[in-house]
Amino acid sequence: QDQRSEKIMMYILLSLAVGLVMLPHINAKCEPAYYLGCFVDAASRDIEYGFAYFPGMTLELCQEHCRNLGYKYTGAQAGSQCFCDNDFGKYGSKPDGECSWKCVGNNQQKCGGHFRNSVYLVR
Repeated sequence: QDQRSEKIMMYILLSLAVGLVMLPHINAKCEPAYYLGCFVDAASRDIEYGFAYFPGMTLELCQEHCRNLGYKYTGAQAGSQCFCDNDFGKYGSKPDGECSWKCVGNNQQKCGGHFRNSVYLVR
């Protein structure tokens, strides 16, 4: 009986420890993206680094990707492309309507347009 109680207590403590370690990461992924605006892109990229193509693109995927690479900003473009950088805006901004493409993995989110980045602060 004592051994069984001891095993149950160890299981509970281990579960709590894992939960406490994972909590900051779970919360970080759930924070909403902070939108900074619609910005022009060009062949020599405005947001140059960390390019990724996500067939199930969401803002959360792009945020996590850029966060893991250590960048401050994400640029979501053409519904499925993600760019990362610590600077942006060298080609100027455009009205939000030019960044109206839906993210292919979440049609409630905006993921830029044709050579237009929906820029978000990495959180």
